[in-house]
Amino acid sequence: MKKPWIIAGIVIVILVVGIGGFTFIKKMKSAPESPKPVAKASPKPSPELTSWEDPAGFTLQYPQNLTLNKHEEDEDNYAHLEFTSSEATGSVIVWAKDLPVFKGKTIGTTADWVKNDPTFKDAQTLETKLGDSEGHKILLKSPNKLIVGTVFDGLLWYVEGAYDNTEFWQPVFDIIVGNFSFKADSASKKSDTSVGSDDSSGGSVDEEEIIE
Repeated sequence: MKKPWIIAGIVIVILVVGIGGFTFIKKMKSAPESPKPVAKASPKPSPELTSWEDPAGFTLQYPQNLTLNKHEEDEDNYAHLEFTSSEATGSVIVWAKDLPVFKGKTIGTTADWVKNDPTFKDAQTLETKLGDSEGHKILLKSPNKLIVGTVFDGLLWYVEGAYDNTEFWQPVFDIIVGNFSFKADSASKKSDTSVGSDDSSGGSVDEEEIIE
């Protein structure tokens, strides 16, 4: 007599488990999926460029989404333009300075600069141009910097990039260097290799000795 009841109990248990499992699976399928995190797009320099004409005697272009600090408080240099971004750490700076002096001698070319400046002791260097003037590209690893410079019109001009985010800043650096130009009406244009030579009047270029 007990056997039919045992069978009935087993059937009821199976039905309960089956219905419960079916209900659980149905709820799982109907539950909304958790939103997948959206990857944040990497910042990029704007394709729209802004032109800058500097009173020191050069022009350049830079992406519109950069901030330009002209450092008007700097009374030691002829140009000190710092480009930064709120989206990426780092900077690109454009300098125009008096020719540096090493061991009592004023440099005459960027080759002299690279050779005599102890900062560049372990730097990688490559001949290049800034504007139409011959110069050098200098790659420093400690600190991490990229410099393109030239000696022109009796001054040292260079663009200095200090950044780790190369995806953002390398295109910016290339745009600024590629669009850098000395103004046509600049006074007494001297190329990087001609600094230190006598002018047409036969006078001395500088009272200090020029490294040649």
